[in-house]
Amino acid sequence: MAELLRTFAGLWMNVPQQSWSPAAENLQQIASKLAGRAATAPSRASNRGDCQVRVIRDQEHESLMFELLHSATERRWIASHKLGPKAMVRLSPFITAEASFSGETLINYEAASLDEPRLSSLKAQMQKCGIRFEQRSHFHAKCVVADQRVMISSFNFLSADPFNNASNAREVGLLIEGGFLASELWDRFTKEPTQSNSPKAV
Repeated sequence: MAELLRTFAGLWMNVPQQSWSPAAENLQQIASKLAGRAATAPSRASNRGDCQVRVIRDQEHESLMFELLHSATERRWIASHKLGPKAMVRLSPFITAEASFSGETLINYEAASLDEPRLSSLKAQMQKCGIRFEQRSHFHAKCVVADQRVMISSFNFLSADPFNNASNAREVGLLIEGGFLASELWDRFTKEPTQSNSPKAV
C-alpha cells in the first residue's frame, strides 16, 4: 500500500494544475507511516484473501484489457460508465472468439454516445453470442473482471480515447490478481436485476 500511495503521489505532482495542492505531500506522509508499520510488523502466514496489486497507467489500459478478456475461461465483466464508438472496436473480437469461450460475459454501461442504429446493431451482435449487454442507471463504475483478476480504473473501457484528443491526459487504475474481490464484484453486479429505479444499481 505504501508503494501504491507513493506512485499516486508522483502522478499527482505531474499534473500542472495541481502543483499547488498538498495532496501529494499528504500521500507521501501516509506512505511513510505505512512503510514504518510494515517494517516492524510480525510476519504472518499467507491466506486465501491475499492478492497482488499493481498500478496501471495511461495506454497500458487498452492492451491489458485485451489480455484479461481473452485469457479468461470462466467469467468476464466489463463496466464502463460511457459507451462510445470505441466499443465497436474493443468488443469486436468477442464475436469471432466467442465459440472458444464457454463461460459467462456481462457488459454494463450507463450512457451511450453511439447513434441508435449502431447501438442496436452492437447489442444484437453481443446478444447473438450469448453476451448479456445491459444498461444501468446511476452507474459510474469503470471495471473489468476476468476470472480472478480485476482492473478498477478512471479509464472508460468502452469509450475512452483520451490520448488522441486531449493534452496532459492521464488515466490510472489498479490491477488486483487473486483474493476475493473478483468474486465479490461478480456476485454483486451480475446476479442483481438491472432496475433503473433501484438504488442497488448505483
